[in-house]
Amino acid sequence: MKRFTCINDREEMVDGVIEGTKEQVLAWMRKTFPGMRKRGKSEMMTALEFFHEGEITAYKTADGESVYLAEVEKGQETINNEKRDKENATSRKTVASKPQTNDEILWVWKLTWEDINELETCVTIYRSKDRAKAAMEKDIRKLASCRAFEGEEPKRKDALHVSLAGRFEWAIEKVKVH
Repeated sequence: MKRFTCINDREEMVDGVIEGTKEQVLAWMRKTFPGMRKRGKSEMMTALEFFHEGEITAYKTADGESVYLAEVEKGQETINNEKRDKENATSRKTVASKPQTNDEILWVWKLTWEDINELETCVTIYRSKDRAKAAMEKDIRKLASCRAFEGEEPKRKDALHVSLAGRFEWAIEKVKVH
């Protein structure tokens, strides 16, 4: 059975958090953070969400802070609720995630969407080329179906570069993340 907990942006457990089922932890979060809301789909995904191994859902508190409902990885010790030892900062409890070192390189696919007339740009990264391409195609279909673009066909430079009506541009490229 999957176990969940609540963490902050620094991957530290929130003070007093419980560990349990998704429903138990979410109920605790709602009680602890009144006015909490799920992060909107239009808001950019954080690196924590991208690299976390397991389920993770982002929420915003009424104070604008980010908290996450995160799956505790298998094989990790149960994270208990004891107070952190102030004298030994290295003993702080964290939710396990894939360790990242400075010399570890990860290749990802970056989807860039631009509205040239409005000078607006959106960048999203994906772990696979297929997911990035599927997201791009979905975005193109959605925008091309608008009345403003009736009769306009997307112009494809190649499979990873598309433009629409000389205004919108999509590009997918492989990038290195350290």
